[in-house]
Amino acid sequence: MSGPAASCRPPSGNVARKPKRRGRRSSARDSPVLAATLPAVKLTVTVITLNEADHIEFALTSVAWADEIIVIDSGSTDGTVDIARRHATRVEVLDWPGYGAQKNRAADLASNDWILSLDADEHVPADLADEIRRVLEHPDAAGYRIPRVTWYLGRWIRSTDWYPDPQLRLYDRRAGRWSLRQVHESVELSQPPGLLRHEVQH
Repeated sequence: MSGPAASCRPPSGNVARKPKRRGRRSSARDSPVLAATLPAVKLTVTVITLNEADHIEFALTSVAWADEIIVIDSGSTDGTVDIARRHATRVEVLDWPGYGAQKNRAADLASNDWILSLDADEHVPADLADEIRRVLEHPDAAGYRIPRVTWYLGRWIRSTDWYPDPQLRLYDRRAGRWSLRQVHESVELSQPPGLLRHEVQH
């Protein structure tokens, strides 16, 4: 409201005051408004890397809102690990067992059961971050596919078989694991996944 606000101070004198309630300290969850913004499920973001210094900072800063970020590197020589350590909760340098196995390693290190697996050259925009937080307030599936849009030759490609290219990246590790195929690895979920609306950018 612009301009000086009208005073809401009660008149001076003997003013009846509500007695103070004793008991446990109130928290944000006691407020129905604030409680609705607090996710009921905590989230760990996992990223595997090898010489991703040109991309990793953009990826990790896009998920700074997550409860935990875990990076597993496979021996980068370009400064990826140093950059990751500035943004991630935990960074480990391990041997390379394959894509699916490395992603399972990252999920196993997580403190939380819900995992968002992000590639080092991907980015989570604000609208997708908001949608993930809303979904995790009351998940109705054990995993969710996320549409992926790719930047190519100066534009986002939303045509051909490149789009929407939904990827199962948000999942409960108690219900899903990465396959151990050498290429085109994916999360194998014990039940049908849901589908998010907003895109991860690649």
